Amino acid sequence: VTAVSLNSVAFLLLFRVSFTNRNRFDEASNKSSQCRSDLGEECIAGIARIQYAVSKLKSEFYNHTPLFLNAGDNYQGTIWYNYYRWKVVAQFMELLRPDAMTLGNHEFDDGLEGLAPYLSRLQSVGIPTLVSNLIDSSGGIPKLPASLVIERRKRLIGIIGVIYDKTNELSKTGDLKFTDSIATVRAEAVKLKQRGVNIIIVVSHCGLEIDTQIAVEAGDHVDVIVGGHSHSFLFSPDSDQPYNKQDTIQGEYPVVIKNVNGRKILIVQAYAYGKYIGRLTTYFDSAGEIVYWEGYPVYMRHDVYQHDSTFRLVKKLRKQVKSYASTKIAETRIDLEQETCRMRECRLGSIFADAIADYYTNETFHPVAIVNAGNFRTPIPSGDITNEDAIGAAPFSNSVELLTLRGDALWNLIEHSVVWSASKRLNAMQVSGIKIVADLNRKPYARVLTIEVQDLRSKHYKPLSRTATYQVVTLSFLASGKDGFKWALECTDRQIGPLDSDVFIGYLKKLKVITEQNLRSGRFFINGTVTS
Repeated sequence: VTAVSLNSVAFLLLFRVSFTNRNRFDEASNKSSQCRSDLGEECIAGIARIQYAVSKLKSEFYNHTPLFLNAGDNYQGTIWYNYYRWKVVAQFMELLRPDAMTLGNHEFDDGLEGLAPYLSRLQSVGIPTLVSNLIDSSGGIPKLPASLVIERRKRLIGIIGVIYDKTNELSKTGDLKFTDSIATVRAEAVKLKQRGVNIIIVVSHCGLEIDTQIAVEAGDHVDVIVGGHSHSFLFSPDSDQPYNKQDTIQGEYPVVIKNVNGRKILIVQAYAYGKYIGRLTTYFDSAGEIVYWEGYPVYMRHDVYQHDSTFRLVKKLRKQVKSYASTKIAETRIDLEQETCRMRECRLGSIFADAIADYYTNETFHPVAIVNAGNFRTPIPSGDITNEDAIGAAPFSNSVELLTLRGDALWNLIEHSVVWSASKRLNAMQVSGIKIVADLNRKPYARVLTIEVQDLRSKHYKPLSRTATYQVVTLSFLASGKDGFKWALECTDRQIGPLDSDVFIGYLKKLKVITEQNLRSGRFFINGTVTS
């Protein structure tokens, strides 16, 4: 039992991040693919479970004046979004009604024209979207406040929203500008302090590493950071709460950071896929200092009840996409995994790269294909492949484009894919028609040892020439230089093709059955292997 001062006040913090990105409005399997209960799979997650769990916690902890926050990335992930776009996201947001939220990078995937009506709808029903480090000089989206002050139990609570300051490299942000995440939060927190606010929560879509930097550099004013973007699963190993054993624990829940002045700042995340909602109760003294906390991620396992009216709504909406979604287009006898795509060659990446290369291939022309690993969102397990499986695997509605590139630009694109990101991940290029050998022990941008390109006539592989010209198929996201792949902009010609989902589905129909034999491995050797 921990003693808590009688003059302290407790607040329950509930949060959900990414309830659609890499996730399902509907139930999902433990692997976060479509749940197949007919095959005996255990169905978890889903918006109806989230709605019930949030409502139940709000009711149980009413005296702790709960706050419900959302850290962005509410677009994309399944055929639901491909079919309904922003409207279904707004509809479920209205049901969940977070006290405040911020934007994630995926909210920009349909450009400003796909974001503006969503924000307008949320504003019309009183759901505040906070982003402190976004500058919109052209008026492409509704004006968004940097922060919000809420009064609860006669205490002022400040909530600051912040997004990753390199979001313009990740998505279609138009003319928007993003200022430094850390400096902006610090400045906004100082403003709130000057207004007499001494409890400050940051809702961040920057990732755990940057959230940690915010805690260190702005920790004199910030108390709790509710994070997203890096999909970090935080869990205390000695906790008796249930969790999915397949989910790798990446840190304690919460992460506790001490700044230079000895203040404690709490950082929490709730992973992804709709598997968890975060729960954190914090006790503050009269000066706004945290004196005690307790909490854990709540696992949305199969025995969590589903909210009645939300379940009925999901069932109603499901009918409008079910026929198309469930249509079988092919069969795979091997798992097409997605989870490892950022770190190495993966089957899903290979089959997708083969698909977009095949679209432009004929008897006299065979381009190479490259796809950044961030393009892939959900795996395709062995068995029948449906339209929903294919669209959900790579759901961003990119066009398939043919670039004319010099060999040195192509080499640099591959080099960039094996540079560690801020969240300690690679963006390993998924390829077709080329073979790559890389060594991560070498310094960045000097890790690629060899690149060989397949010859159209002999089918043998020949060393890439840095001065030769190559035809390279990729997606519009990478072709636009996003995710730091700026060398794609050096192309001398750029041909825009059809949607990637149409190309992928067409190729799967053409193959009919996917086996190890028609999915050649050994495309990308990293540190001597394609499997680690």
